Amino acid sequence: MKLGLILNIINPQIGGVLLTGHQGTGKSIAVRSPVELMPQIEVITGCEY
Repeated sequence: MKLGLILNIINPQIGGVLLTGHQGTGKSIAVRSPVELMPQIEVITGCEY
C-alpha cells in the first residue's frame, strides 16, 4: 500500500491506487498521510473542477 501510494504521487499517470481491506485497517489514514508530499495545485474559486 505504501509503495503504491508513493509511486502514484511520483507519477500520477499510473492512474490511482485501489485500496481494499477490512474496516479499521487504516486505509483512509494511509491515503491522507502523504498530503505534505504532494505538489501544490492552483485552485480557481468557484470552479467545480
